[in-house]
Order: sequence, then C-alpha cells, then structure tokens
Amino acid sequence: MLCVRFSSQPVQVPVLGGGFPLSSLSSLLFLLVTVMLWAMVPPMPVQAQSGGQTEGVPVHAGDGTVVLQGWEEAPLPIYLPLILKGQSTGSAQVTPEQGGEAGYTPSQLHVKIPAGAVTGQSTLRIIPARAAPPAGFSDLNLLAEIELRDASGQLVASLGQPALVQFSYANVDLGLINEGSLAIHTQDSTGAWVKLPTDLDRGSRTASATVSHFSPFGLFGSPLVDDVHALALTVDARGTVI
Repeated sequence: MLCVRFSSQPVQVPVLGGGFPLSSLSSLLFLLVTVMLWAMVPPMPVQAQSGGQTEGVPVHAGDGTVVLQGWEEAPLPIYLPLILKGQSTGSAQVTPEQGGEAGYTPSQLHVKIPAGAVTGQSTLRIIPARAAPPAGFSDLNLLAEIELRDASGQLVASLGQPALVQFSYANVDLGLINEGSLAIHTQDSTGAWVKLPTDLDRGSRTASATVSHFSPFGLFGSPLVDDVHALALTVDARGTVI
C-alpha cells in the first residue's frame, strides 16, 4: 500500500501486488475505477511515504501502475579499484635527458635509470618472474624481470650509464637466512644466476646493485646452517629457546 499526500490529507492508493484484496467483484471494480480516475490526474509534486521514509518527488499514474518519478534517476554507487597515491605501477617512460624510474611492489623492487643511459624515448617495465634460486641460496620471493624497450619496441641491450637496482626486504621474515649473505643475482644468456656486488643497508633493510643491462633479477640469501632439518634447539620447561 502506498500512501500519497496531496496536501495535508493522506489518501490510500491501492497498488497491484501491494496487498489489496481482489477476492470480490466489487473490489475489482473499485480498483479499476480508482486507476482510471488516477490516470486522469496530471503529474504534480507531492509527498510520498513508503517504508517509513518521506521524499518530495512528483507522482503520477499510467497504465494502471503508480510511478514515482525521480527514484529511477537516483545515482547508484560505483566502486572503483583502490589506487594508493605514490604506489609504483611497474612501468615508466625513460628519456635521454631525465632518465626514469619505476617500482614493482610485489617484488619490492625499485629501478632507477639516470640521464644519458638511453639514446631515445624508451619504456621501462618490471614484470613477474619465476625461477629456482642459485645453488646454496634460499628463495625470498623477491624476483622480477626488468626490460627496457625503445620506441620501436626493440629491447635495449645495454645502457650508456649504469642503472640502480634495489630490493627492499623490510617486510621479509628472514628466519634462518643469514642477512649478511643477501645478494642480488642476475641471469645471463644461458639462464645461470650470476651474483652481483651488492650494497647491503641493514638499517633500511635494502640491497642495491648497479647494472649495465637488464634481465631477471632476484635477491637471495644463504641459510645459517647447511641442513635446516638437522638443526637442534635447546629449550627450557616453558618452551623458550636457550
């Protein structure tokens, strides 16, 4: 049942499917007459009460139904992906005059190319990569492939100036990994891992290296013991390691 208020007097208007009894012929005739009279009323602003809410909207009838104009145009909520300001996108444009830089959050990797490293407009991309760690090292899940392409889409084989590759392990639980052994590795043309001279900053928990070309890069570390399964720990009665 929809209550329509023209002035100060409410009028009960039966609506199909709204609970009005149609069990008798008189009720059906009354409904038909009501709809015909209602259809002759021109649209006018009124107050409509439904579900305990009051809204000033124009109400009129047509083809036997009551139409609340304006409700259909109510804006629907639109949910957009959450974009955090300052978060890296994994790609960037690189120019000879200014260079460029990009980051890739899943691998905690940041790449910075200085001015003069490329001869023309280029595109830097950091994409996911998977590979087994080098022998004697453990995987920290910090691995990505870096590629640089010129305006024609060709890979840039070498850089005019060395670029900085930096991994952050601030959110990594090293566990039984020797922090001092952390080093950045790159894959050569055969797919073998090559250890790079790495600047390890334990304060900021970052590992950095300079490179003259791009390929897959990863940060790996060696375990504190050769065989983790053979590690014996001594604990007290409360389970505390001593």
